[in-house]
Amino acid sequence: MKPSRWQIYICCIAYLVLSASIFAWQPNVVRYQLLLQLILWLAISFYCVKRWQKFDRSGWVMQISYEGEWSFLDARQDANWWMGKDSKMLDGLLWVQLIPLLQRTQPKASSTRWCWIFKDSVSERDYRRLCRCILASQQRSSISQT
Repeated sequence: MKPSRWQIYICCIAYLVLSASIFAWQPNVVRYQLLLQLILWLAISFYCVKRWQKFDRSGWVMQISYEGEWSFLDARQDANWWMGKDSKMLDGLLWVQLIPLLQRTQPKASSTRWCWIFKDSVSERDYRRLCRCILASQQRSSISQT
């Protein structure tokens, strides 16, 4: 899986909206308003630059079984995961719930993670496979509830 250009676009748009909202205030509402706006804009810019530097731009390799087991195959030291029933499919975006494999039978997993997978992050074949795995995990949960 590689980083998505849509993820970069969303981050840039969020930064622009935050920056524009600071300078959209009514003029002369508070004393030294321009100075306050500049300080807030600098704080937001500093935060966004720090987050951007921590952003993982390297691709990662994972293996997913049809039963919903999710394993990282690269140098990550993460535990094995289970694809949760609350995972969602949107057009061009998968929102995957990851539950630690050892906690999958517990009613509420405390260390659940969420992973966004954009369509341009993986090949078309892998994207369709991920969609089938999400459908299978949702079907398994509906069968086990009946």
